[in-house]
Amino acid sequence: MKTYRVFLGLVLLALIRAHPLFAGLPVTGGVDPLQKWYIMESEHFRVCFPPRLKELAGLITDEAEEAYKDLNRWAGYTIEENIDIIITDNSDLANGFVRSGTRGFYITLYTVFPYQDFVERSDAYMNWYRNILIHELSHIAHQQKAGGFFGFLNRIFGRLLYPNTTMPRFYREGFATHAETVNESGHGRGNYPYTDMYVSTAIEETNPPLLDRMSSRTSVWPGTTGPYLYGVSFVNYLVSLRGEEALFEFNDLSSNRLSFTGSMAFQEVYDKPLYESWEDWLEIEREKSRLPAHEEKTPLSALSGEHGWVYSLAVSGSGDRAVYSIRPTDKLGGLFLYDFIRKEERCLKQGLYCENLMFSEDDSRLYYIRGGMRKNVYYENNIYEFDLERGREKKVTESGHVQGFVFTREDSELLVCSSTPYGTEIRIIDRDRKTKKVLVPEESKKSLPIIEQPAVSPDGSLAAFSCKDSEGNRGIYAASVDDLRK
Repeated sequence: MKTYRVFLGLVLLALIRAHPLFAGLPVTGGVDPLQKWYIMESEHFRVCFPPRLKELAGLITDEAEEAYKDLNRWAGYTIEENIDIIITDNSDLANGFVRSGTRGFYITLYTVFPYQDFVERSDAYMNWYRNILIHELSHIAHQQKAGGFFGFLNRIFGRLLYPNTTMPRFYREGFATHAETVNESGHGRGNYPYTDMYVSTAIEETNPPLLDRMSSRTSVWPGTTGPYLYGVSFVNYLVSLRGEEALFEFNDLSSNRLSFTGSMAFQEVYDKPLYESWEDWLEIEREKSRLPAHEEKTPLSALSGEHGWVYSLAVSGSGDRAVYSIRPTDKLGGLFLYDFIRKEERCLKQGLYCENLMFSEDDSRLYYIRGGMRKNVYYENNIYEFDLERGREKKVTESGHVQGFVFTREDSELLVCSSTPYGTEIRIIDRDRKTKKVLVPEESKKSLPIIEQPAVSPDGSLAAFSCKDSEGNRGIYAASVDDLRK
Protein backbone atom coordinates (compact mmCIF):
# COMPACT_ATOMS: atom_id res chain seq x y z
CA MET A 1 0.00 0.00 0.00
CA LYS A 2 2.84 2.38 0.87
CA THR A 3 4.55 1.69 -2.47
CA TYR A 4 1.28 2.42 -4.28
CA ARG A 5 0.97 5.81 -2.57
CA VAL A 6 4.51 6.79 -3.50
CA PHE A 7 3.94 5.75 -7.13
CA LEU A 8 0.64 7.67 -7.28
CA GLY A 9 2.33 10.75 -5.84
CA LEU A 10 5.03 10.65 -8.51
CA VAL A 11 2.43 10.26 -11.26
CA LEU A 12 0.43 13.25 -9.96
CA LEU A 13 3.60 15.35 -9.74
CA ALA A 14 4.45 14.51 -13.34
CA LEU A 15 0.91 15.41 -14.49
CA ILE A 16 1.00 18.71 -12.63
CA ARG A 17 4.33 19.64 -14.19
CA ALA A 18 3.02 18.75 -17.64
CA HIS A 19 -0.28 20.62 -17.25
CA PRO A 20 -0.35 23.82 -19.37
CA LEU A 21 -1.50 25.84 -16.37
CA PHE A 22 1.71 25.04 -14.49
CA ALA A 23 4.15 24.52 -17.34
CA GLY A 24 6.79 27.20 -17.42
CA LEU A 25 5.67 29.02 -14.27
CA PRO A 26 8.49 29.77 -11.84
CA VAL A 27 8.06 28.37 -8.36
CA THR A 28 8.53 31.19 -5.89
CA GLY A 29 7.39 32.39 -2.50
CA GLY A 30 7.30 35.55 -0.46
CA VAL A 31 5.18 37.58 -2.89
CA ASP A 32 1.67 38.93 -2.55
CA PRO A 33 -0.76 36.15 -3.66
CA LEU A 34 -3.32 38.79 -4.73
CA GLN A 35 -0.82 40.61 -6.93
CA LYS A 36 -1.38 40.73 -10.68
CA TRP A 37 1.64 39.81 -12.76
CA TYR A 38 2.64 40.64 -16.31
CA ILE A 39 5.36 39.25 -18.55
CA MET A 40 7.79 41.09 -20.82
CA GLU A 41 9.79 38.85 -23.16
CA SER A 42 13.06 39.44 -24.95
CA GLU A 43 15.42 37.21 -26.90
CA HIS A 44 16.76 35.41 -23.82
CA PHE A 45 14.57 36.45 -20.88
CA ARG A 46 11.03 36.57 -19.53
CA VAL A 47 10.64 39.36 -17.00
CA CYS A 48 7.69 38.94 -14.61
CA PHE A 49 6.53 42.13 -12.88
CA PRO A 50 3.56 43.85 -11.20
CA PRO A 51 1.99 46.64 -13.29
CA ARG A 52 3.51 49.47 -11.21
CA LEU A 53 7.00 48.28 -12.23
CA LYS A 54 6.34 48.15 -15.98
CA GLU A 55 8.82 50.90 -16.85
CA LEU A 56 11.48 49.31 -14.67
CA ALA A 57 10.82 45.93 -16.29
CA GLY A 58 11.90 47.40 -19.62
CA LEU A 59 15.12 48.66 -18.04
CA ILE A 60 15.80 45.29 -16.38
CA THR A 61 15.17 43.47 -19.67
CA ASP A 62 17.69 45.65 -21.51
CA GLU A 63 20.27 45.28 -18.74
CA ALA A 64 19.79 41.49 -18.68
CA GLU A 65 20.42 41.19 -22.42
CA GLU A 66 23.60 43.27 -22.13
CA ALA A 67 24.77 41.23 -19.14
CA TYR A 68 24.15 38.02 -21.09
CA LYS A 69 26.20 39.27 -24.06
CA ASP A 70 29.09 40.10 -21.74
CA LEU A 71 28.99 36.68 -20.06
CA ASN A 72 28.84 35.03 -23.47
CA ARG A 73 31.98 36.88 -24.57
CA TRP A 74 33.75 36.23 -21.27
CA ALA A 75 32.89 32.61 -20.50
CA GLY A 76 31.12 31.35 -23.61
CA TYR A 77 27.87 31.12 -21.67
CA THR A 78 24.79 30.36 -23.79
CA ILE A 79 21.12 30.13 -22.80
CA GLU A 80 19.10 27.12 -23.98
CA GLU A 81 15.70 28.48 -22.87
CA ASN A 82 14.55 31.92 -21.80
CA ILE A 83 15.37 32.64 -18.16
CA ASP A 84 12.65 34.00 -15.88
CA ILE A 85 13.43 37.16 -13.91
CA ILE A 86 10.91 38.12 -11.22
CA ILE A 87 11.13 41.75 -10.11
CA THR A 88 9.28 42.74 -6.95
CA ASP A 89 9.21 45.69 -4.55
CA ASN A 90 8.07 43.79 -1.47
CA SER A 91 11.36 44.28 0.40
CA ASP A 92 13.45 47.30 1.38
CA LEU A 93 16.55 45.07 1.52
CA ALA A 94 18.53 45.26 -1.71
CA ASN A 95 19.18 41.75 -2.89
CA GLY A 96 18.80 39.20 -5.64
CA PHE A 97 18.92 35.42 -5.67
CA VAL A 98 18.71 32.36 -7.91
CA ARG A 99 16.34 29.47 -7.32
CA SER A 100 15.48 26.29 -9.20
CA GLY A 101 11.98 26.01 -10.67
CA THR A 102 10.05 23.96 -13.19
CA ARG A 103 11.86 25.62 -16.12
CA GLY A 104 15.30 25.45 -14.58
CA PHE A 105 16.84 28.34 -12.70
CA TYR A 106 15.15 31.71 -12.30
CA ILE A 107 16.18 35.04 -10.75
CA THR A 108 14.35 37.23 -8.23
CA LEU A 109 15.36 40.89 -7.84
CA TYR A 110 14.22 43.34 -5.19
CA THR A 111 13.87 46.74 -6.84
CA VAL A 112 15.78 48.77 -4.29
CA PHE A 113 19.37 49.99 -4.19
CA PRO A 114 21.93 49.11 -1.48
CA TYR A 115 21.96 51.82 1.16
CA GLN A 116 24.96 52.82 3.26
CA ASP A 117 26.85 49.78 2.02
CA PHE A 118 24.89 47.44 4.30
CA VAL A 119 24.34 44.41 2.03
CA GLU A 120 27.39 42.15 1.72
CA ARG A 121 29.58 45.19 1.02
CA SER A 122 27.55 45.67 -2.16
CA ASP A 123 28.47 49.33 -2.56
CA ALA A 124 31.15 48.32 -5.07
CA TYR A 125 29.03 48.77 -8.17
CA MET A 126 28.70 51.22 -11.03
CA ASN A 127 25.24 50.17 -12.22
CA TRP A 128 23.35 48.27 -9.50
CA TYR A 129 20.90 46.32 -11.66
CA ARG A 130 23.58 45.39 -14.17
CA ASN A 131 25.92 44.35 -11.36
CA ILE A 132 23.40 42.11 -9.64
CA LEU A 133 22.22 40.59 -12.95
CA ILE A 134 25.79 39.67 -13.88
CA HIS A 135 26.24 38.08 -10.45
CA GLU A 136 23.04 36.04 -10.62
CA LEU A 137 23.49 35.05 -14.28
CA SER A 138 26.99 33.85 -13.40
CA HIS A 139 25.41 31.57 -10.81
CA ILE A 140 23.14 30.10 -13.48
CA ALA A 141 25.98 29.78 -16.00
CA HIS A 142 27.95 27.83 -13.39
CA GLN A 143 25.23 25.75 -11.74
CA GLN A 144 23.10 24.77 -14.75
CA LYS A 145 26.00 22.85 -16.26
CA ALA A 146 25.28 19.14 -16.33
CA GLY A 147 27.45 17.05 -18.59
CA GLY A 148 27.94 13.38 -19.31
CA PHE A 149 25.55 11.02 -17.59
CA PHE A 150 23.78 13.86 -15.75
CA GLY A 151 23.15 15.75 -18.95
CA PHE A 152 21.74 12.57 -20.48
CA LEU A 153 19.34 12.06 -17.55
CA ASN A 154 18.22 15.70 -17.65
CA ARG A 155 17.38 15.42 -21.34
CA ILE A 156 15.14 12.42 -20.61
CA PHE A 157 13.53 13.24 -17.26
CA GLY A 158 13.77 17.04 -17.19
CA ARG A 159 15.95 19.39 -15.20
CA LEU A 160 16.62 17.38 -12.07
CA LEU A 161 20.37 17.01 -11.48
CA TYR A 162 22.87 19.83 -11.16
CA PRO A 163 26.21 18.61 -9.72
CA ASN A 164 27.67 22.12 -9.49
CA THR A 165 25.00 23.20 -7.01
CA THR A 166 26.82 21.09 -4.41
CA MET A 167 30.10 22.92 -4.84
CA PRO A 168 31.21 24.73 -1.67
CA ARG A 169 29.24 27.95 -1.16
CA PHE A 170 32.39 30.05 -0.91
CA TYR A 171 33.39 28.92 -4.40
CA ARG A 172 29.94 29.47 -5.94
CA GLU A 173 29.74 32.97 -4.48
CA GLY A 174 33.40 33.65 -5.14
CA PHE A 175 33.06 32.77 -8.83
CA ALA A 176 29.96 34.97 -9.25
CA THR A 177 31.58 37.85 -7.38
CA HIS A 178 34.68 37.54 -9.55
CA ALA A 179 32.43 37.60 -12.64
CA GLU A 180 30.62 40.76 -11.48
CA THR A 181 34.00 42.48 -11.06
CA VAL A 182 35.57 41.41 -14.34
CA ASN A 183 32.48 42.29 -16.36
CA GLU A 184 31.96 45.66 -14.70
CA SER A 185 35.36 47.17 -15.57
CA GLY A 186 36.70 46.52 -12.08
CA HIS A 187 33.57 47.72 -10.23
CA GLY A 188 32.77 44.82 -7.93
CA ARG A 189 33.68 43.23 -4.64
CA GLY A 190 36.58 41.36 -6.22
CA ASN A 191 38.44 44.66 -6.61
CA TYR A 192 37.19 46.46 -3.52
CA PRO A 193 39.20 47.66 -0.49
CA TYR A 194 36.65 46.06 1.86
CA THR A 195 37.58 42.62 0.56
CA ASP A 196 41.27 42.95 1.45
CA MET A 197 40.35 44.64 4.72
CA TYR A 198 38.08 41.79 5.81
CA VAL A 199 40.67 39.12 5.04
CA SER A 200 43.54 40.96 6.74
CA THR A 201 41.41 41.90 9.77
CA ALA A 202 40.35 38.29 10.26
CA ILE A 203 43.96 37.15 10.16
CA GLU A 204 45.20 39.91 12.50
CA GLU A 205 42.49 39.03 15.01
CA THR A 206 43.49 35.34 14.88
CA ASN A 207 40.15 34.49 13.30
CA PRO A 208 41.33 33.32 9.88
CA PRO A 209 38.81 32.12 7.29
CA LEU A 210 39.03 28.38 7.93
CA LEU A 211 37.77 26.12 5.18
CA ASP A 212 35.30 24.25 7.39
CA ARG A 213 33.37 27.47 8.14
CA MET A 214 33.37 29.15 4.77
CA SER A 215 30.26 27.52 3.36
CA SER A 216 28.08 27.81 6.46
CA ARG A 217 25.76 30.65 7.40
CA THR A 218 27.70 31.22 10.60
CA SER A 219 26.90 34.02 13.02
CA VAL A 220 30.61 34.42 13.76
CA TRP A 221 32.07 37.58 12.20
CA PRO A 222 31.86 38.37 9.32
CA GLY A 223 28.81 36.10 9.07
CA THR A 224 27.10 35.80 5.71
CA THR A 225 29.64 38.19 4.15
CA GLY A 226 32.40 35.58 4.42
CA PRO A 227 31.58 33.32 1.44
CA TYR A 228 31.48 36.34 -0.88
CA LEU A 229 34.58 38.26 0.21
CA TYR A 230 36.78 35.34 1.21
CA GLY A 231 35.47 33.39 -1.79
CA VAL A 232 36.31 36.06 -4.35
CA SER A 233 39.74 36.59 -2.78
CA PHE A 234 40.42 32.85 -3.17
CA VAL A 235 39.10 32.80 -6.75
CA ASN A 236 41.30 35.80 -7.59
CA TYR A 237 44.23 33.77 -6.27
CA LEU A 238 43.29 30.83 -8.51
CA VAL A 239 43.13 33.17 -11.51
CA SER A 240 46.61 34.46 -10.67
CA LEU A 241 47.87 30.85 -10.78
CA ARG A 242 46.32 29.46 -13.96
CA GLY A 243 44.13 32.19 -15.45
CA GLU A 244 40.37 32.23 -15.98
CA GLU A 245 40.45 29.39 -18.50
CA ALA A 246 41.31 27.02 -15.66
CA LEU A 247 38.23 28.23 -13.76
CA PHE A 248 36.02 27.43 -16.74
CA GLU A 249 37.73 24.03 -17.14
CA PHE A 250 37.11 23.23 -13.48
CA ASN A 251 33.42 24.23 -13.77
CA ASP A 252 32.97 21.97 -16.79
CA LEU A 253 34.79 19.05 -15.21
CA SER A 254 32.89 19.21 -11.91
CA SER A 255 29.57 19.26 -13.78
CA ASN A 256 30.32 15.71 -15.02
CA ARG A 257 31.06 14.30 -11.57
CA LEU A 258 28.93 12.99 -8.74
CA SER A 259 27.68 15.62 -6.33
CA PHE A 260 30.09 16.51 -3.52
CA THR A 261 33.10 15.18 -5.44
CA GLY A 262 34.13 18.52 -6.91
CA SER A 263 37.40 18.41 -4.94
CA MET A 264 38.55 15.57 -7.19
CA ALA A 265 37.93 17.68 -10.28
CA PHE A 266 39.74 20.57 -8.58
CA GLN A 267 42.84 18.44 -8.07
CA GLU A 268 42.84 17.42 -11.73
CA VAL A 269 42.91 21.08 -12.83
CA TYR A 270 45.15 22.62 -10.15
CA ASP A 271 47.35 19.58 -9.34
CA LYS A 272 46.62 19.67 -5.62
CA PRO A 273 43.60 19.22 -3.31
CA LEU A 274 41.31 22.11 -2.63
CA TYR A 275 42.25 22.33 1.04
CA GLU A 276 45.95 22.66 0.17
CA SER A 277 45.24 25.48 -2.29
CA TRP A 278 43.15 27.20 0.38
CA GLU A 279 46.05 26.99 2.84
CA ASP A 280 48.45 28.32 0.18
CA TRP A 281 46.15 31.32 -0.41
CA LEU A 282 45.76 31.86 3.33
CA GLU A 283 49.53 31.86 3.85
CA ILE A 284 49.94 34.54 1.16
CA GLU A 285 47.30 36.65 2.94
CA ARG A 286 49.11 36.11 6.25
CA GLU A 287 52.32 37.45 4.72
CA LYS A 288 50.47 40.55 3.51
CA SER A 289 49.13 41.15 7.01
CA ARG A 290 52.50 40.89 8.77
CA LEU A 291 53.10 44.63 9.11
CA PRO A 292 55.54 46.23 11.58
CA ALA A 293 53.95 46.57 15.00
CA HIS A 294 53.22 50.08 16.25
CA GLU A 295 55.26 51.14 19.26
CA GLU A 296 52.37 53.07 20.80
CA LYS A 297 48.81 51.82 20.95
CA THR A 298 45.76 53.95 21.65
CA PRO A 299 44.06 52.74 24.86
CA LEU A 300 40.58 51.48 24.02
CA SER A 301 37.93 49.96 26.23
CA ALA A 302 34.76 48.14 25.25
CA LEU A 303 31.46 49.61 26.41
CA SER A 304 29.16 46.79 25.37
CA GLY A 305 29.13 43.62 27.42
CA GLU A 306 28.19 41.41 24.46
CA HIS A 307 30.02 40.50 21.29
CA GLY A 308 28.36 40.89 17.91
CA TRP A 309 27.44 43.43 15.28
CA VAL A 310 26.78 47.01 16.36
CA TYR A 311 24.18 48.30 13.92
CA SER A 312 24.18 51.87 15.18
CA LEU A 313 25.33 54.08 18.07
CA ALA A 314 24.32 57.51 19.37
CA VAL A 315 25.49 59.68 22.29
CA SER A 316 23.02 61.87 24.19
CA GLY A 317 23.21 65.65 23.98
CA SER A 318 24.33 65.80 27.61
CA GLY A 319 27.12 63.35 26.82
CA ASP A 320 26.39 61.10 29.82
CA ARG A 321 24.66 58.23 27.97
CA ALA A 322 25.03 56.23 24.80
CA VAL A 323 22.65 53.84 23.03
CA TYR A 324 23.55 51.10 20.60
CA SER A 325 21.88 48.21 18.84
CA ILE A 326 23.71 44.88 18.95
CA ARG A 327 23.05 41.59 17.24
CA PRO A 328 25.27 39.20 19.17
CA THR A 329 26.55 35.82 18.14
CA ASP A 330 25.41 33.92 21.22
CA LYS A 331 22.48 35.80 22.81
CA LEU A 332 19.32 37.58 21.77
CA GLY A 333 20.81 41.05 21.81
CA GLY A 334 18.78 44.17 21.18
CA LEU A 335 18.83 47.87 22.09
CA PHE A 336 21.22 48.80 24.91
CA LEU A 337 21.89 51.94 26.95
CA TYR A 338 25.24 52.70 28.59
CA ASP A 339 25.62 55.21 31.45
CA PHE A 340 29.08 56.82 31.33
CA ILE A 341 28.78 58.17 34.88
CA ARG A 342 27.71 54.92 36.53
CA LYS A 343 29.57 52.81 33.98
CA GLU A 344 26.57 50.54 33.70
CA GLU A 345 24.92 48.86 30.73
CA ARG A 346 21.29 47.79 30.53
CA CYS A 347 19.12 46.34 27.80
CA LEU A 348 16.20 48.58 26.81
CA LYS A 349 14.53 45.99 24.62
CA GLN A 350 15.65 42.55 23.54
CA GLY A 351 15.51 41.51 19.90
CA LEU A 352 15.35 45.12 18.65
CA TYR A 353 17.90 45.65 15.87
CA CYS A 354 17.81 49.19 14.54
CA GLU A 355 19.90 51.66 12.56
CA ASN A 356 20.29 55.44 12.28
CA LEU A 357 19.90 55.87 16.07
CA MET A 358 19.56 59.40 17.49
CA PHE A 359 18.36 61.08 20.67
CA SER A 360 15.58 63.65 20.81
CA GLU A 361 16.44 67.23 21.73
CA ASP A 362 15.69 66.62 25.44
CA ASP A 363 17.29 63.14 25.48
CA SER A 364 13.99 61.55 26.59
CA ARG A 365 13.29 59.64 23.38
CA LEU A 366 15.14 57.68 20.73
CA TYR A 367 14.50 57.65 17.00
CA TYR A 368 15.71 54.96 14.62
CA ILE A 369 14.98 52.86 11.53
CA ARG A 370 14.06 49.21 11.67
CA GLY A 371 12.36 46.72 9.40
CA GLY A 372 8.98 45.11 9.89
CA MET A 373 6.60 42.81 8.05
CA ARG A 374 3.24 43.89 6.60
CA LYS A 375 0.72 41.24 5.51
CA ASN A 376 3.53 38.71 6.08
CA VAL A 377 4.79 39.67 2.62
CA TYR A 378 6.17 43.21 2.57
CA TYR A 379 9.37 43.92 4.49
CA GLU A 380 9.46 47.67 5.03
CA ASN A 381 11.89 50.00 6.79
CA ASN A 382 10.20 52.71 8.85
CA ILE A 383 11.14 55.29 11.47
CA TYR A 384 10.23 54.47 15.08
CA GLU A 385 10.21 56.42 18.34
CA PHE A 386 11.19 54.86 21.68
CA ASP A 387 10.20 56.52 24.97
CA LEU A 388 13.08 55.93 27.38
CA GLU A 389 10.99 56.57 30.52
CA ARG A 390 8.04 54.35 29.59
CA GLY A 391 9.98 51.83 27.52
CA ARG A 392 7.42 52.02 24.72
CA GLU A 393 7.94 51.98 20.97
CA LYS A 394 5.80 53.87 18.43
CA LYS A 395 5.90 53.85 14.65
CA VAL A 396 6.49 57.28 13.09
CA THR A 397 6.20 56.56 9.35
CA GLU A 398 3.96 54.06 7.57
CA SER A 399 5.01 54.12 3.92
CA GLY A 400 8.25 52.13 4.30
CA HIS A 401 11.28 52.55 2.02
CA VAL A 402 13.09 54.76 4.59
CA GLN A 403 16.87 54.73 4.14
CA GLY A 404 17.99 57.59 6.36
CA PHE A 405 16.66 60.62 8.20
CA VAL A 406 17.62 63.66 10.26
CA PHE A 407 15.74 66.34 12.19
CA THR A 408 15.77 69.86 10.74
CA ARG A 409 14.00 71.68 13.62
CA GLU A 410 14.46 69.96 16.94
CA ASP A 411 11.86 67.17 16.84
CA SER A 412 9.28 69.01 14.74
CA GLU A 413 10.41 68.25 11.19
CA LEU A 414 12.06 65.25 9.58
CA LEU A 415 14.15 65.18 6.42
CA VAL A 416 13.84 61.60 5.15
CA CYS A 417 15.73 59.79 2.38
CA SER A 418 13.45 57.16 0.82
CA SER A 419 14.25 54.55 -1.80
CA THR A 420 12.64 54.27 -5.23
CA PRO A 421 13.28 51.60 -7.89
CA TYR A 422 15.56 54.12 -9.61
CA GLY A 423 17.39 55.82 -6.76
CA THR A 424 16.45 58.07 -3.84
CA GLU A 425 13.85 60.72 -3.11
CA ILE A 426 13.84 63.24 -0.25
CA ARG A 427 10.73 63.74 1.86
CA ILE A 428 10.11 66.49 4.41
CA ILE A 429 7.66 65.39 7.11
CA ASP A 430 6.11 67.65 9.78
CA ARG A 431 5.29 66.98 13.44
CA ASP A 432 1.94 65.41 12.50
CA ARG A 433 3.90 62.96 10.31
CA LYS A 434 2.37 64.37 7.14
CA THR A 435 4.54 64.67 4.05
CA LYS A 436 5.07 68.34 3.23
CA LYS A 437 7.33 67.95 0.23
CA VAL A 438 8.76 65.26 -2.01
CA LEU A 439 11.92 66.14 -3.87
CA VAL A 440 12.97 64.01 -6.83
CA PRO A 441 15.93 65.09 -8.98
CA GLU A 442 14.90 66.28 -12.41
CA GLU A 443 17.18 63.86 -14.24
CA SER A 444 15.98 60.87 -16.22
CA LYS A 445 14.64 58.10 -13.98
CA LYS A 446 17.43 55.84 -15.20
CA SER A 447 20.08 58.02 -13.60
CA LEU A 448 18.70 59.09 -10.22
CA PRO A 449 21.54 59.32 -7.69
CA ILE A 450 21.73 57.28 -4.50
CA ILE A 451 21.44 59.87 -1.74
CA GLU A 452 22.32 58.81 1.80
CA GLN A 453 23.91 59.87 5.09
CA PRO A 454 21.78 63.03 5.52
CA ALA A 455 23.07 65.65 7.95
CA VAL A 456 21.92 69.13 8.98
CA SER A 457 24.09 71.94 10.32
CA PRO A 458 23.61 72.92 14.01
CA ASP A 459 21.67 76.07 13.08
CA GLY A 460 19.37 74.06 10.80
CA SER A 461 20.16 76.08 7.68
CA LEU A 462 22.18 73.63 5.59
CA ALA A 463 21.58 70.00 4.62
CA ALA A 464 24.32 67.75 3.30
CA PHE A 465 24.25 64.28 1.73
CA SER A 466 26.58 61.58 0.55
CA CYS A 467 25.61 60.95 -3.07
CA LYS A 468 26.52 58.18 -5.50
CA ASP A 469 25.73 58.95 -9.14
CA SER A 470 24.97 56.66 -12.08
CA GLU A 471 28.67 56.42 -12.97
CA GLY A 472 29.55 54.88 -9.62
CA ASN A 473 31.22 58.01 -8.26
CA ARG A 474 30.54 59.32 -4.77
CA GLY A 475 30.67 62.86 -3.44
CA ILE A 476 29.25 65.19 -0.80
CA TYR A 477 26.48 67.57 -1.85
CA ALA A 478 24.85 70.39 0.11
CA ALA A 479 21.64 72.43 -0.17
CA SER A 480 19.82 75.09 1.81
CA VAL A 481 17.11 73.58 4.01
CA ASP A 482 14.84 76.54 3.15
CA ASP A 483 15.28 75.80 -0.56
CA LEU A 484 14.33 72.18 0.08
CA ARG A 485 11.17 73.28 1.91
CA LYS A 486 10.19 75.49 -1.01
